Amino acid sequence: MEQFNSIFVYLPTQRIAVCKSHQQGIIKSQLQTHLDTKHRELVARTRRDIVSAVYKEAWLQPWAMTEEQVVYPSPVSAPLPHLPVYHDGVQCQSCPYINRSIKRIREHGRKEHSWLEGTSAKWIANVPCQKFHTTSRLGRLFKVSETAGGQRTQPSPSGDVGQAIAISLTQASTQLEESEKRKNNTIKPDTDRYEFAEWLNRAGWARHLKGLKRAWLLKMARKPTHKERALFEVCWAVRMIIWRAQQASQASIVGMPAMMYINRREFGNATNEKPFNAQQTENTMIKYSNAWVEIIAYIWRTHELPVARPHDNEEIEG
Repeated sequence: MEQFNSIFVYLPTQRIAVCKSHQQGIIKSQLQTHLDTKHRELVARTRRDIVSAVYKEAWLQPWAMTEEQVVYPSPVSAPLPHLPVYHDGVQCQSCPYINRSIKRIREHGRKEHSWLEGTSAKWIANVPCQKFHTTSRLGRLFKVSETAGGQRTQPSPSGDVGQAIAISLTQASTQLEESEKRKNNTIKPDTDRYEFAEWLNRAGWARHLKGLKRAWLLKMARKPTHKERALFEVCWAVRMIIWRAQQASQASIVGMPAMMYINRREFGNATNEKPFNAQQTENTMIKYSNAWVEIIAYIWRTHELPVARPHDNEEIEG
């Protein structure tokens, strides 16, 4: 759980975890999506291991699965760690509603409390507040008390020693994690006799990518946007070809002999007795086409770049 603790802090009272780097609350059902979209610096296997470990930990079982299960702190509570504190909150005097816009507060008052135009202010300004997220229900602002954060007891000498030990262990685990991350991010040669990777030898990807930074490679392989019009249209055409190829891979269209031929042992199948199955689900086809789009995007963006020759144990951008 060291990797989880280095990225998140779990708040048992609120039943939510906070991402330290992105300063936002995450419910349990959002963990996989958050890691896949916000922490691409971690390899896919590491992200899956974090999620798997979370669901096995007993102390994380109360973690809210839905937004409704999140418990908001009381107005006299100290600010929650790793969440920004806003000092321009405007709170309605008739209810706990907080917004950072006077206009929104007026609209709230007219709708919820039947305020009339021209009435005196019925709100409290400069209220310190926080929110778990920028969108959805977790984007609701809640009041905190910054004075409560200063009411701390003086730690004992033994507590100082324990804290120092904890800090040292955290630093050591962080350094170990960084070392493992660098190791995992390194493009390794495909000469491992104990790993089945003949297709890597044939394609030459390991030799081609050796010494290149993982973050740069991911950037080169990202999906194109409308700003890259030519590449966007090429990738769109590839997706259409893949989908139409699946639709055409039917015995009623190409015949059963063709379906049997493309599913032979020579092409990787276990036997020669079954026809090719083209009934993949939509999610499978999306993943398959995404893989091709990433390859095409990488080739498109890098084919005119000069050849980079990194030195031993050096990582560079192409």
